[in-house]
Amino acid sequence: IKTAIIISFDIVSIFFWCYIALYILRAKVKWVKTLRFIAHYSFGGYLYHVLLIDYIATIFYGYYTLTDNYIVPSVLFCLSAIIIVPTVCYIVSFIPYSQYIFGVSRYRSRE
Repeated sequence: IKTAIIISFDIVSIFFWCYIALYILRAKVKWVKTLRFIAHYSFGGYLYHVLLIDYIATIFYGYYTLTDNYIVPSVLFCLSAIIIVPTVCYIVSFIPYSQYIFGVSRYRSRE
C-alpha cells in the first residue's frame, strides 16, 4: 500500500505542477520576468546548485536532526537554490568568457 501512495503522490504532483505552469503561461502573472531570469541561467544553475545545497547542508546539519521531518530542510534548500543560484550566475556572467561555463551570455531583459 505504501508503493500505491507514492505512485499516486507522484501522479498528483505532476498534474499540479502542469496546472501551475499553464496558469502562469495563460495569466501572464507578474513574475514572468523573474521566471525568465531564472530560466536564462537554468543550465548554470543545474551545474552550480549541487555545490550550493552541499554548502547549506553543512551549515544547517547541526540544526536539523535526522528525523521523519524532511520537509523543512528540503523546502529551505530548494528556495535558497532558486534565489541564490541565478543571482550568482548573473554576477559571474560579467567575467570574460563566462558564456563558455554557463552556456549563455549575459542576461538582457525582454521588456
